[in-house]
Amino acid sequence: NIVDPLFSFFVFTCVFFFNDTATTEIYTLSLHDALPIYTDYHIGQILDILEDAGVWDETVIIVSGDHGDSFGEHGQYMDHGIANEAVHRLPLIVRIPQMTKHYHCKEFVYQLDLAPTLCDLLELPTPPKWDGLSFINAFQGAPFSGRDYLVWDHGIYTLTRSVRTKDWYLSEYFIPGYIPMMNSTCYII
Repeated sequence: NIVDPLFSFFVFTCVFFFNDTATTEIYTLSLHDALPIYTDYHIGQILDILEDAGVWDETVIIVSGDHGDSFGEHGQYMDHGIANEAVHRLPLIVRIPQMTKHYHCKEFVYQLDLAPTLCDLLELPTPPKWDGLSFINAFQGAPFSGRDYLVWDHGIYTLTRSVRTKDWYLSEYFIPGYIPMMNSTCYII
């Protein structure tokens, strides 16, 4: 497998051989651009195995992440320490055999909404103490409006809380940490 050794060498080269900031930033951004290719390659291997095993048409596929990274947003680079769009807007790719079609949902959902959605898919009751809301309607072609707004918070390096609506983004920095910034920001989307 040629992808793994090349990827490892690229990371090693960036970290240990470039001492000037400009070169490090260029290589870091290049590494960020390379990560989707690296991930796509490995997901492709898994999908090939499912197809070769004859279970492709009965397997639900879910691809997501736990956080994004900032690349200059609010003065933060190559990290995920602020409650902002770059950190909290996550990919969520779902394939449900005989149900999903190529569709881009622009509605607001939380990652915690995925568990009740899977319960609905499996025709299991959602435990009453769960906070998530099912978005199975988005996959079934039924009306789905999502949430009116999202509340994000973050407590690594900073203590921030943000609210995102379809039209606005408001962020309050309770403890700015090592990132010099204003106490609050508000943007029209």
